[in-house]
Amino acid sequence: METQTKSREVFAHSDPGYYRDRDFEDRSFGGVIGELKVAIIADGVGGNEAGERAAELTIESIIRQLRRSSSVIDIPNTLREAIEQANTDVYQEGVEEGRDRNSTVAVAVVHDNKLYVANVGDSRVYLIRGGEVLQVTVDHTWAYEAVKAKKADKERALKHSRAGELARAVGLNPKIRVDLGLYLHQGEFGNKGETEESAKKNQGLELKPGDFILVCSDGLIKSRRGNESLQYVSESEFLTHLESYSADQAVRALIGVAKGRKVDDNVSVAIIEIPPSPLAKFIRDVRRDPRKLAGVAAVGVTLLAFMCFGGYVGVIEPSLRPTATAPVPVGQARVENITGAVFFQESGQPSRQLTLGQTIKAGYGSYIQVENGKARFSLADGASVLVGPNTEVELAQLSDLNLKLPDTVLTLKRGVVVVNITVKPGTNFKIRTNLDVEAFVIGSIMGARYDPLTQLFDADCFEGRCRLLTQSLLGGQHSRTDSGRNPGSPDPVNYDGYVGLDLFDIGVRPTATTAPTATGTSIPTATRLPTFTSRPPVIITPIDVQATERSRQGTEQAVQAIQAVQTQQCRQNQSQGTPCP
Repeated sequence: METQTKSREVFAHSDPGYYRDRDFEDRSFGGVIGELKVAIIADGVGGNEAGERAAELTIESIIRQLRRSSSVIDIPNTLREAIEQANTDVYQEGVEEGRDRNSTVAVAVVHDNKLYVANVGDSRVYLIRGGEVLQVTVDHTWAYEAVKAKKADKERALKHSRAGELARAVGLNPKIRVDLGLYLHQGEFGNKGETEESAKKNQGLELKPGDFILVCSDGLIKSRRGNESLQYVSESEFLTHLESYSADQAVRALIGVAKGRKVDDNVSVAIIEIPPSPLAKFIRDVRRDPRKLAGVAAVGVTLLAFMCFGGYVGVIEPSLRPTATAPVPVGQARVENITGAVFFQESGQPSRQLTLGQTIKAGYGSYIQVENGKARFSLADGASVLVGPNTEVELAQLSDLNLKLPDTVLTLKRGVVVVNITVKPGTNFKIRTNLDVEAFVIGSIMGARYDPLTQLFDADCFEGRCRLLTQSLLGGQHSRTDSGRNPGSPDPVNYDGYVGLDLFDIGVRPTATTAPTATGTSIPTATRLPTFTSRPPVIITPIDVQATERSRQGTEQAVQAIQAVQTQQCRQNQSQGTPCP
């Protein structure tokens, strides 16, 4: 069972997680109640359907109380009363049935463009604004409460066997203390001089156009099993997904990332979107899909690119030619060509922007992120890898027989890559997803595409031989699989999936031949790369793809540029006897 609700600007979804045999104890709600935009996450505890019932009853009770309350004068008090009533309902039902059950809850409400929050337990509320992510609730765990009460210091508290236990939960006790703090000055652990009482004064925080409110269960952001230094989904990934997807798609995509990393818990996400200004929406839409500029006059595009993006204007599929020929150091990759902003992050290190000619170390936890750009890398094992826009790939391992590493492993988190390599005897080159789907490049050129939203993985064998799971592919063949790991029948390669990439740069040279399928029939390969005449003649690849707000001066200049183009078009219309719209 999965739960999902949504309104036009509020979206929510809950999922059992990677392991489908786990108890499904998360519940979520996203919608409009009266004049309130409401997002609620509840994470039940108890097992054997007790936690499931606790989370379900918690949300039902809160929604019922909010619908009964017609007052929007004191929303924090309304939230407190609603959660207190939920606590009474859950606790009494547990007593009547003789079973312990409880649940976390985090609630975010937007009214009149102001934010109100309430929480109990370790489900969280985040404010995402201008490229920054701020957790505005605190986790009511044993460790947090011990440090807050000065019963233990941070180091001792976090090492304690009870560190992660819930100190507050709905249904845990007959009475409950609801946290109505909206914390704006949190440190790494606990608060920087901000008490629960002082944080209450932040309720009704004025929101800005383009803000997002994200509510989630701990399954989304908890530390990964086997690698405590990494979260299943990091805060920086909140930003990249809200840049790449609409809010409703981002809800599912973030859950998909956690599942792809084999999250060992249920996962719930809710997002409230504050509509951006028309100009900001235009910029965001162009970042997600440069083709949306097709209807804009070329001069307006150019002005907007330089004034607003500070970026590069060029034609689709610009030729990116190699610039370095020196051998790549063992265990590393080198940036050979780059357009737009490309970032690299090693395990436990901050993300940094890459430049032409830089080398990076391979290893588990080494991530390459490309937004509206592209980059080509040379690997120490002789491979050439082209990374497309809106792509995140882990450069997990490079083969080195001297080090007894037979496999090169790329983990495609999202997006598109193309690989050109002649595999050495005794080695393998794998492109995989976190859903245990693997494709193998065997002395060939192969493209791979993965969408965590749909969990579809596509493999295009441009030349030579490739393999998707156990399915063999020859040059000119494409295949697709989903999380069920059952590839479909091979069909012709799909060049449309690589629009905006310079396939010639990585060696794709389609020929007018036919590729035999496994059944002995033939699939003709393309005689040339498509020209995509329906695509616009220009694209913008921004240099700064961080989700930061542009300065007011830059925004005003961009507005003026657009208005100038509109004025010019209006005058042309008038000269032809056509009224301006």
